[in-house]
Amino acid sequence: MADKGIDESVIYWGVKKGNLYEVEGYYSEAISENMKLAGKILNIWKSKAPKEIKSKIIIDGIGVGVGVISRLKEVIKEQNLKVKVVSAHFGQSAIESDRYLNKKAENYLRLKSLFENEQIKIPTLKPLIRDLSLMKFEVNSAGKIKIIDPEKSPDYSDALVFFVWQDKSSLAFSFV
Repeated sequence: MADKGIDESVIYWGVKKGNLYEVEGYYSEAISENMKLAGKILNIWKSKAPKEIKSKIIIDGIGVGVGVISRLKEVIKEQNLKVKVVSAHFGQSAIESDRYLNKKAENYLRLKSLFENEQIKIPTLKPLIRDLSLMKFEVNSAGKIKIIDPEKSPDYSDALVFFVWQDKSSLAFSFV
């Protein structure tokens, strides 16, 4: 999330059809204000989300994202909208906690697997390709896989990880 222009706020939207994730569009901005960004996300959702499927908005639940999540939940409740807001946190315990250090490692490696199995379609975006190519992982002393972030925050690839965030229901939007 970008509230001071250091990082970028990146939004992807799309669908999950069976085992295939497809990013249908994206938006990014260098400086974001929480309430305006929450409005932008809802406007995109209202105009793009297929009404016949369950949808959710997945947001980075750390730092600045907390305010966006609160505002989205408030507006969704006020307007009785049929969308779920998910607060995603890279530092949460992994489902496979014996293998991965945290949700970040688990979901980045899951994204890697989706690419290897041709189960994801993404737009050709230079910042996204750059971010993905710079991501590295290692096994720590406890034998768990962890992600090593590049020097510059990987906003585009982080948002893509949120797009495929491990969850039980269908997927429509992601945001970081």
